[in-house]
Amino acid sequence: LGLDPAGVLCCALAEVNNTFGDRHLYVLPRLEAAGDGVFRATQAKAFHVSPFNDIRGEYAFSFRYTAEALHIGVDLARDGEPFFRASLSGRGVPLTARSLWQTVGRHPLRTALTVPRIAAQAARLRYQRQLPVYARPTSAARSTASPPLLTKWTSQSRPAGSLPTRASAYSPGKRGHRC
Repeated sequence: LGLDPAGVLCCALAEVNNTFGDRHLYVLPRLEAAGDGVFRATQAKAFHVSPFNDIRGEYAFSFRYTAEALHIGVDLARDGEPFFRASLSGRGVPLTARSLWQTVGRHPLRTALTVPRIAAQAARLRYQRQLPVYARPTSAARSTASPPLLTKWTSQSRPAGSLPTRASAYSPGKRGHRC
């Protein structure tokens, strides 16, 4: 999320990952105020996320950011009709070694169970609901990276002591964009 000099939310980056190891970065350079502290942006779907969903549609992103909490919503519409909705909410906690270990202690298996849960859900969608499966298309978008590209990029030589940032690995266009 990007804040303007007055501390108001003005732009965002939304990184989307799929189970094939691909990543896509949606650059949202201008968020529009929608009232009640909510900011919105729309963008055409440009990335294959699920084998049970094709690439058609438009995303509507919504953000509510305060010093205490963050809410992110993503709605996918097709032909103007709602098709899929996802959201994530949380409260801010200072990142310290202690807070990190407390989070890991409260949720020790969450990461380890993610892939098995995705596989179980995929089996239900395919065999119980008999949803069609869409082939994984190749992407020509500059803001999409597949595992071979990521491996090649991260193995390039860099000055000693320098580390890449995740955003710079996938960021299309000009660097240092300001809201």
